[in-house]
Amino acid sequence: MQNDNLKNLLDALTDTSVYVIEADTRRLLFFNQRCKDTGRGRAELGTRCCDVWPEVCDNCPLEAMGDGNSSHIVCFDPILNSTVDATANRILWDGSIPAVVVTATPHKLNFEEAQGLKKIKQMYAMSLVTVFDECIIANLTADYYVNCQKDTLWTDIPEQGQFGVENQNYSKKTIHPDDSDTFNSLFSREAMLKLFQSGKRQISKRLRRMTDTGEYHMVEFSATRLDHLSEDEYWCVLVFRDINEEYLQEQKTNLDITQLATAARGAYQMLISANLTQNTYEMLEYDNFDTRKATESGTFDDLIAVGKSTLAPEYQDEFERKFSRQALLDAFARGESTVTMEMRQMGDDGIYHWNSTQVVQVKSPYTDDIMEITLSKNIDEERRQQEECLSSSSSKQLLENCKPLFNSPGSNNK
Repeated sequence: MQNDNLKNLLDALTDTSVYVIEADTRRLLFFNQRCKDTGRGRAELGTRCCDVWPEVCDNCPLEAMGDGNSSHIVCFDPILNSTVDATANRILWDGSIPAVVVTATPHKLNFEEAQGLKKIKQMYAMSLVTVFDECIIANLTADYYVNCQKDTLWTDIPEQGQFGVENQNYSKKTIHPDDSDTFNSLFSREAMLKLFQSGKRQISKRLRRMTDTGEYHMVEFSATRLDHLSEDEYWCVLVFRDINEEYLQEQKTNLDITQLATAARGAYQMLISANLTQNTYEMLEYDNFDTRKATESGTFDDLIAVGKSTLAPEYQDEFERKFSRQALLDAFARGESTVTMEMRQMGDDGIYHWNSTQVVQVKSPYTDDIMEITLSKNIDEERRQQEECLSSSSSKQLLENCKPLFNSPGSNNK
């Protein structure tokens, strides 16, 4: 009766797993109901504990005990998927069998640990401040928000409240009038709910936003859906960061390329701007180039693959050796500023045409990225003239070589 009462008492523990292991054989002598209810249903009396729960052997409280009589460790339990306090104490089971009783309970933070966790959370919050100028957590379903990192322009907007209304007030106060429709189409409560419900995880857009000086800066707004908070509600975090300096540098770089492209359009049928560092390209002029066309923008590697596919077979290897992204990066690193090649490419008319391509490095003081512009033009007429000239020169030379024969002694020439 006493043993039954003890067993019932141990089985009634709802947050503590208790099991007894024979010291010499490591076989299970006892385990309570909690062990079964928390993923340890594989337990059977007489089975070695390392065969039943091999995933916890790396944090075995018996090993931690050594030659002592007890041990206490804090470890991650992969079966419970949480941190636990595990204790081990030596006992005599049934009064004669050397054994170890092990208990495992959910770990509770002590004062020092709680303070350490608080400091980590504070550092995390401070790190967000260094990256983002604003941070808002919103429950779109419940139409509620909390502003975690308040911007100076929120002075007359509550730190928490009804998201839909205050978000519209925010838009009217801070977003450039020409960008307000775009902001509302992406970041209004209704728009974000629709986009997140359709499966989108993140919404990002560059827009002009007023600063505390009254000027407008280009900023990047982002809204990211927060998972695992609720199955029935849509939560998100909204942030923005000021990218005005970066944006201005991009504009200056684009202006340099555009000016170069404008100057070259009269002589070339195809102009392409590429960022080799980022592996991207953008077509500046391509409508007048009569070959298979790549998309207007995309990855540079894909552009090279399309270009190679249009070439006569005997030019494909040289084309890749010269114009692959890595080949151009290596050439520019060696100090070369231009890479050129003449090749035969299949035209839309099904005929191979002669084209000349130059890749010119574009250096910008605003970025360390390796930029280039590709210029191509049709040279069918030039090649035709060269061949005619060569043919004419060959005929003339042949005639010159034959004159001594005609004028030699004994010939019939008068």
